[in-house]
Amino acid sequence: MQNPLSIHQQAVDQAIIYLNTTQALAIEYSDQVSEHIFACSSNAAFGDNVPSRHSTKGYLFSLFVEPIDWRSTKQRTVTMSSTKAELLAMTHTAKELTWWKRFFDSIRFDPEHELKIYGDNQQAIRILTNSTPQFSMKLRYVDISKNWLRQEVQARHIQIGWVPTADMLADGLMKILPRQKQENFVRQLGLVDIGHLLDDDITNST
Repeated sequence: MQNPLSIHQQAVDQAIIYLNTTQALAIEYSDQVSEHIFACSSNAAFGDNVPSRHSTKGYLFSLFVEPIDWRSTKQRTVTMSSTKAELLAMTHTAKELTWWKRFFDSIRFDPEHELKIYGDNQQAIRILTNSTPQFSMKLRYVDISKNWLRQEVQARHIQIGWVPTADMLADGLMKILPRQKQENFVRQLGLVDIGHLLDDDITNST
């Protein structure tokens, strides 16, 4: 704001264009049937914040296919690998998943399957799920002995699964996607254009 450059103006223009073209998109809840009633995705964008080199972490929870809870935020510390960034993201996601499990118990809702966190980093998943994980030299600094999430996974309190990056629902929450992937992300979230409904409301109100 104090010394804007052309690159800042371009970023503002891009944000305004994006908000304008997506303002009529809304989540449409339906009676679709999926393999898992409740699904959870966790992801991280390694070192994507150029000034600070902090990574972005995010999660997305969906119920009956459609999203009900999501978040994207910058990690507080600089990580030395994408695996460590993913581990931090999964830990954050697992804490949120614990809340959802307690909430489901309180309302006596049974999703009829084990609640599982899906990630697309196979190294991070191996570290959490293998009883004796093998570390490469660049991962020797990962302190597993104090890793709460690994403890929960090993005790089978939390399930971890792998999903291809192309099917990672949380991917679009933290990364700039090319047009084709962005359109696919919109479809994955179940977003539909309700512009005609908004137009009808404006017409009726006038």
